[in-house]
Amino acid sequence: MAFVHEREVDDVGLWMRDTAVPLSAAFADGAGTITAIVDMDPCAADPCPVYRPPGPYLIALEVRQGELDRLGVRVGDRLSLRGR
Repeated sequence: MAFVHEREVDDVGLWMRDTAVPLSAAFADGAGTITAIVDMDPCAADPCPVYRPPGPYLIALEVRQGELDRLGVRVGDRLSLRGR
């Protein structure tokens, strides 16, 4: 799942409430550069942790945990979405 904001944000995080599988999130800045990759664990009850990168981001891409490693995606790589 991709979350695309209208502008870079630094006060919006991701959480895993009622999510059954562990996920990873790649956070990208306005240029599409991945600035952080964060592993997120399922959470069944509040309060759930909120996951944020260390700086502002425009796009957060969630995938099943391990897929970014399997695909060789790293911080510094570029992320592009069709239609943008």
